[in-house]
Order: sequence, then C-alpha cells, then structure tokens
Amino acid sequence: MSYRPSGVTILGILMLVFACLNFFYMLYVQVMLRFTSILSIFPFMFPSSYLSLVAGAIISVLLLVDGIGILSMARWGYYTALVSSILLIVAPIALFLYTIIIFDIVIILLGIAALVYLLGDVKYEYEI
Repeated sequence: MSYRPSGVTILGILMLVFACLNFFYMLYVQVMLRFTSILSIFPFMFPSSYLSLVAGAIISVLLLVDGIGILSMARWGYYTALVSSILLIVAPIALFLYTIIIFDIVIILLGIAALVYLLGDVKYEYEI
C-alpha cells in the first residue's frame, strides 16, 4: 500500500460526495421544473434545456472517476482531477450565467480549492 496524503483523501472523498450531490440536484431541478409546468402554477416556466442536463451528467461522471483516480493515487487520476477542477470553475458560470445559486458557488469553490491543491506540492506524490 502506497502513501496517500490526507489532503488527497479529503479531496477524493469530496469529489465522490459532490458527484452524488450534483446528480441528485440535477434530478431534483428537472422534476421540480416539470412538476410546476404540469400544474401550470407558473405558466411561463418550462423545463430547462437539455444542455444543462447533459453537462451536469458529464460533470457527475467525471467527478466520480476523479474521486476514484485520486483515491487510488493513479497518475491519470491526477490529470483528470486537474481537468475536472477547471471544468468545475467554468461550467457553472457558462451554463447558469443568469441563475448562479449557492450550490453553483460551492461547486466553483471546490474547483478552485482542488486546482490550487493539486498544483501545489502534492504533485510530487504522484511522481510526475
């Protein structure tokens, strides 16, 4: 068993947790928008575009893969975590430009924290 810094363990677990939270949040938003449009409580609302649904699914899967790769201390996990941390910063801003909510801000902060941590001294643990 190889040495794994505690920050890597925390980052891997956070990525797995946020993958699940992002998936359930995506489902919740879709169900609630469809429910309100069916009841015609807000007739001007209609379900959100499928672009945000597909992007949310891709981000959830990428975070799941990153969490597994980071926890296994694989070199590919480091590189995919770098890519996903950049996506975590850019995607909520691009997709939800007019409706930035608290969950998006938390995701952006996770991306910034992951990027700063992974570009620090932990990269030497991955023998890069």
